[in-house]
Amino acid sequence: MLALLEGDPGQGKSFLAAAVAANGSRGRGLPGAESFEPWGTLMLTAEDGLADTLQPRLDRLGADVDRIFGAGFEGRLLRPLGLVHLCHLHLG
Repeated sequence: MLALLEGDPGQGKSFLAAAVAANGSRGRGLPGAESFEPWGTLMLTAEDGLADTLQPRLDRLGADVDRIFGAGFEGRLLRPLGLVHLCHLHLG
């Protein structure tokens, strides 16, 4: 699925996206929801620095960063064939 978040700066769009990705990477939903099979996420942003903003945020949120991909991520998040890995996580 494709999801887009749009709104004024400083309203929490990036934090919400990171929280959804972090919980999805661990198979956790909203409070009170049952657990599920973890999923992969491809994050694209034009506002936040991936290495200096989103990576630390994902770490603080307890994300399984091996399931989260994005152009510009440093180290293990940006791998050759990253999209292939993302599709493999989704398709099994």
